[in-house]
Amino acid sequence: MAKYTQLTTTAGLQNNDIIYTDTHGGKTPCRVVEIRHDVNTVFAPYQSVWDKYKTRSEFDHCSPVGYFYKK
Repeated sequence: MAKYTQLTTTAGLQNNDIIYTDTHGGKTPCRVVEIRHDVNTVFAPYQSVWDKYKTRSEFDHCSPVGYFYKK
């Protein structure tokens, strides 16, 4: 079983990294498209949406890193 680590900082994150969010009761992959180190916030659309539209959409979200995880 994959182990996920909750992110507490944006340090080490890069654009195009895959991170995960607790959505629909499971870990949903998101692709990092913007990082704001000053406020520890990551803009990361769901991977499936990004693959399909390559744009910011209603599914995109910007959250403090505490809501994101790395594998």
